[in-house]
Amino acid sequence: KEINTRALIKAVEKNKIDILGHVNHDMEVDAVAVARACKEKGTYFEINAKKEHIDTETLKEVEKTGVQFVIDSDAHIVARVGEFSRALEMCQKADIPLERIANYNKVPRLLSDNEE
Repeated sequence: KEINTRALIKAVEKNKIDILGHVNHDMEVDAVAVARACKEKGTYFEINAKKEHIDTETLKEVEKTGVQFVIDSDAHIVARVGEFSRALEMCQKADIPLERIANYNKVPRLLSDNEE
C-alpha cells in the first residue's frame, strides 16, 4: 500500500495528469494522501459510477483534502454512457457538495487547457 501510494503521488507530482481515475482499483493506496497530491497539483480525483473503489468513510476523508472531483459513468456499453446516478449517490453519502464536482453540469477545466 505504501509503495503504491508513493508511486501515484510521484506520478501526479511529475506529470500533468488531468484526472486520476480508479483510485484503489486493483491497487490499494492511501486515498487521502493521493488526494492531497491531486489537490496540490490541480488533478481531479475520479468518482466512478461503475464500481465503488473507495468506501464512504474514506471518501469523506478524501473530501476534506479540498480536492476537486469528476464523476464518470465508466461506460463499456453505449447504454451506460452518461449514467452517473451511482457516483452521485456516493457523493451524497460522503457529503461532497455538487460544486466540488468539476464536471457536474459544466465542462471541467483541464491542465492541458493552460498550454498555449
